[in-house]
Amino acid sequence: MKGFVIEKNDEHYTENLSLHQIDTEINRKKEFNNVSIINPVNSNCICIINSINIGCANDEFKILVGEQVDEKLNKDKQGAFYIFCDKLHLMKDELLHISTIRKCNNSSIEILKKQFIILLPKGCIYIKTDNPIKNIKIRMNWVEEKIY
Repeated sequence: MKGFVIEKNDEHYTENLSLHQIDTEINRKKEFNNVSIINPVNSNCICIINSINIGCANDEFKILVGEQVDEKLNKDKQGAFYIFCDKLHLMKDELLHISTIRKCNNSSIEILKKQFIILLPKGCIYIKTDNPIKNIKIRMNWVEEKIY
């Protein structure tokens, strides 16, 4: 497993580390139902994600954590991460289910209110929508710990 979830009992650990942020809007001509946020295999760092804010027109989506499936996919570099969108059908047995979000409106929603996600190199966060979409907004905050 390349991704883990821990409760936010002690946020003092991340206080002295430099906070990084991605604030991006993904717009595609082709529909997709999966966004993958990957800590690259050669990153030499552990990423501790303390907030993910998602905005999309979909009514329901799932947040899953696991290992990067295919290193050859076309990806956009965003901060320390690679991000790509596709119509991937994920196997639930291989992934850690963080939450299922059901939205009442088109506003954005905070995913990690009570948890951190820890991603090792080649770890991945999957945002899986119930219906295909063409755009999504993602804002994510994290800290990095270098691996020597």
